[in-house]
Amino acid sequence: MKHSLRTLVTLLLSSLILPGVSFGQGSLNPPGPPSPTMKTLDQLDAKLDNRIDVLLLPGDETASHIINQPGSYYLSGNINGASGKAGIRVEAGDVTLNLNGFSLQGGAFSGDGVSIVGTAKNVHVSNGSVRNWTVGIRSAAVGSHAFDNLRFSGNRGGGLLATDTNVVTDCLASSNGGAGFQVGANSSITNCVASANTGGGIIAGAGSTVARCTGSGGGLYGIRVASRCLVLENNCRDNPSAGIFADGTDNRIENNTCAGNGNGIRITGTANLVIKNSASTNPASDAAANGTNYNIVAGNYIGKITIPPANSSATNTGLGADSANPWANFSF
Repeated sequence: MKHSLRTLVTLLLSSLILPGVSFGQGSLNPPGPPSPTMKTLDQLDAKLDNRIDVLLLPGDETASHIINQPGSYYLSGNINGASGKAGIRVEAGDVTLNLNGFSLQGGAFSGDGVSIVGTAKNVHVSNGSVRNWTVGIRSAAVGSHAFDNLRFSGNRGGGLLATDTNVVTDCLASSNGGAGFQVGANSSITNCVASANTGGGIIAGAGSTVARCTGSGGGLYGIRVASRCLVLENNCRDNPSAGIFADGTDNRIENNTCAGNGNGIRITGTANLVIKNSASTNPASDAAANGTNYNIVAGNYIGKITIPPANSSATNTGLGADSANPWANFSF
């Protein structure tokens, strides 16, 4: 039995190497041409054709170009300002305006770079620079707008000036004549930088959020808020009046860094919560403001303000018992 099994296995193995022996593999010819797995250039072009080049739009005596229909718009080149005219006026809602990396370049007597007017809602402007206009972007419309990846500089009346309910992200405003960013109620400004704007860095209306921003070297405040705002994880320095100023109520001011300002955190309203901030070397540049790290009137809720001792040796033994308070504000 064993001999027969061995013989059978030997015969099977031998057949695998016998010349001329082959096994069916199926047809090697494809059943047809391969199907496309990606969009063709024509399909991509058709999608892009749905966008409208702003430079092809006519204007009037008050604006170089006018957007008066909903849709997607883009720039194919820079816009140069004309005396007494806005660069782009947006009269319609549900508009997406991609500056496409180009610049709106105003002049000494030009109007606003982008003017959003009337009842236009849901306007999104992104990806470019706006400089040397009266105001870089001004929205007198009802809001629900978004602005991102924009750079504002040299605008005489401010970088971005908008009404209520706006979202501003990843923008830079520097060396503007008014505020870098000024928005109305229920707005959000995050991951933005405002530097050397003579009217202040960031001004936000009631119910707004200002988070992870930098407000530095402005003419007044790094950040100013009204009531019921969240001011979180910002860096404010070298502002002559205050790093952060709140003149309303019910704000939460948390985890901010304020250094080298007239006041670090100045609050003239009541019922505000101030916790876990760091304020240092904020001198009295304005005697009437009583410059100090924390200039806060009575009637607010403040985490313990502690002055941490400097380390006296290389051992770095810690900040002391007061600093163990999880809500402590540091002053040094």
